[in-house]
Amino acid sequence: MKEAKKGSKGYGGSFGAVYVFSPIARKIATLLLRTSFSPNQVTIAGFLIGMIGVVMLFSKNPIILFIAGLFLFLQHVFDCVDGLLARLTDKKSKVGALLDEFLDRIFDTSLYLAATFIAFRETGLWYVWPIGFLAGMGSMRTISVYLKLEFLQYKGKPIRTLPFYRQIFNYGNEVNTMLIFFGILFGLIYWVLLGIAVAANLFATARFFYAVPKLKSDSP
Repeated sequence: MKEAKKGSKGYGGSFGAVYVFSPIARKIATLLLRTSFSPNQVTIAGFLIGMIGVVMLFSKNPIILFIAGLFLFLQHVFDCVDGLLARLTDKKSKVGALLDEFLDRIFDTSLYLAATFIAFRETGLWYVWPIGFLAGMGSMRTISVYLKLEFLQYKGKPIRTLPFYRQIFNYGNEVNTMLIFFGILFGLIYWVLLGIAVAANLFATARFFYAVPKLKSDSP
């Protein structure tokens, strides 16, 4: 069992999750209601699919890379499916929620290590490693801020109510994952990691300072 995700209540939801992954996930979750699949099984399946995709990124074969991109896409879809299925079946548990976050962080760490190694393989530049580290750190900072705001029951505005330019900048790790895929596919992974290193850390910092006044006003 697993606890349904509360991202849309805690920080408004990310652009990619709301407009791309969640609509697909809702259809899959509805289909899974007719099966014996549990939310935890969906979580594990999504993790395994994602890890296979990460391994396939090391290939230089375009067809294998396209399949890797599909697997990475499905990983994020399944990451939405498990929470939706838990809510639809009323199978919620703290263990399931913990399992989800535990496997997600393994996937994220593996993805950034793989991307950094591939960037080093392509460029031979030693400073690719600290750039990859900063990109991964920015990703983890974004996640940690989101999770903490959710824990604090921060009530962000639903993303659909925001101006379009604000919606685009309210991005999550699913966007970084697909950027990494396309960066590897087109030989631009160094620049993608550099962009993520800057953007993700700026976004996490901005989200922190944006939420502080709201949290202070909500304090007794």
